[in-house]
Amino acid sequence: MQRIAAYPNRIAAALLVGLVIAICVNALLLQRGRHPAPLFYRNPPLASTQTQLARQMGAAPQPAFVASNASARDPIAQLLQTAPAGATPSAASQDAISQLLASDKTQRAPQPDREVLAAQRALVKLGFVLKPDGFLGNTTRQAIVQFERDHKLPPRGEVDARLLRELNANSGGVAE
Repeated sequence: MQRIAAYPNRIAAALLVGLVIAICVNALLLQRGRHPAPLFYRNPPLASTQTQLARQMGAAPQPAFVASNASARDPIAQLLQTAPAGATPSAASQDAISQLLASDKTQRAPQPDREVLAAQRALVKLGFVLKPDGFLGNTTRQAIVQFERDHKLPPRGEVDARLLRELNANSGGVAE
């Protein structure tokens, strides 16, 4: 005990080296993914995992390995093929996200408005900082309101014939 007490730095260094080695072995050999894992991680058996997932989904458990079925080797493909009990293919097509994605394909992007684009170009020529894209966004509305206030007009923030005439008179004929 006297020898151990005589060299506390060596004991601390030996414990530190052991801890670093244990961390490296855990990080390099025992972890299965890019996430923190317990020091002695063990993979649960595949059959019990499939049984638990099947119970959660309400379906009968599938066998762990079927040699003739290629998708049985891929657990993700197998989960995608396994539908919950009582589900029909038409119920899967009633998913809100899939309907949203399907409706996006049929909708067209809005087209820029020529009057808004003319007003934006005139506002840019007058010194307002905005992007002339033909869409009446928040920045364009704020610029229109500021222009209307500066010229003692009632601030409405909308593009109309009165605003285009006023912008045309002040910008030198850009807003047409």
